[in-house]
Amino acid sequence: MSDYRIFSDNQLHGKRAEDILKACFPGASDNERSPFSLWDIEARFDADDRLPTSIKTSINNSINFADARNIWSVNEKYRLLIWRYHQVNVTMIQYDVLDEYIVMRDEHRKLLGNITSQEVEDYHKSIQYDRFSKDETEECREFAQAYKLERNFENRSLITLCPKIQDTQRRVQGYIGGKVFGSVVKDYRPHHDFYKDIAVVRLAKRPPRKTRTSN
Repeated sequence: MSDYRIFSDNQLHGKRAEDILKACFPGASDNERSPFSLWDIEARFDADDRLPTSIKTSINNSINFADARNIWSVNEKYRLLIWRYHQVNVTMIQYDVLDEYIVMRDEHRKLLGNITSQEVEDYHKSIQYDRFSKDETEECREFAQAYKLERNFENRSLITLCPKIQDTQRRVQGYIGGKVFGSVVKDYRPHHDFYKDIAVVRLAKRPPRKTRTSN
């Protein structure tokens, strides 16, 4: 049976969740991880399957990629762990299920479609500060939208490319709906009670989001 644990509120809940899952793979701490690794858990720490692993948390059924360049760089079989949660109140969330996917190389290529990694890299470079200054955020957003439409990115991949353009950071993100992802990736293993030796269902404290104000 499952039990309830409360995460400490002195860390971001997503990072705390990642650290708890890493503890299931002996040695897979941040200190041992290669600084150039694409993975949260490298294959060498998976004694059973020797698979690299990506860890995510999500409040909905979508799967988000913070930097699309990383997912387009993958060319191997891998594991994807998504710890899904719902909002309990302003400062509390509850994790409900841990979705595990084993993604084969041919399935991953199908997700990417015919957009190349070089195209994603070029898209990322096109929105950087050497092209548009911090004062040209809106111009950069307009450019990024036109760039995406001109290259027909929406119809060339199952993963939607979405540029994140802010004053302090710019990069190309990606996302895909869970149903679409599941229609391609067949090896799906939901964990409702335990994953290895950790309880899946647990509470987490999350500070309320700060709202941005305009001057």
